Amino acid sequence: MVDEGFLTVQDLLDQGWTRGLIARHLGAPNRLFPVNHFRNFYGKKAWRIEWVEAQMMTQGFEHGFLRSAKSRKLRNLEIEEMIDRIYQLREVAPFKVEVLESEEQRKLNACLYDIGEIFAEARRRGYRTPHKC
Repeated sequence: MVDEGFLTVQDLLDQGWTRGLIARHLGAPNRLFPVNHFRNFYGKKAWRIEWVEAQMMTQGFEHGFLRSAKSRKLRNLEIEEMIDRIYQLREVAPFKVEVLESEEQRKLNACLYDIGEIFAEARRRGYRTPHKC
């Protein structure tokens, strides 16, 4: 790990993820860490551990992992370890208080809430939109 609480692409690949699973389930990185060589100007992509675990608990991730494991011809032991980890995370999940969302999703939800409030206030004042929403 680069920093406590974050997982990089290499950490995820070591755990059995593929680049396709990372792109499909994790989205944009939560943080970029600097690197010491000139060929990578972008930096190391990293995601919060909580976000990674939340995505691992979804049915979509489990289905995608099993599909990729079949095409990669992973050993049964590796597949069973990942599935066991997914089930362990699901057992612990009900005890977690915080609902984990990405930063972008929180911003989008806040924006949509504000837009709804603006339209509700406009309707209370008698303003109408062209399509009367």
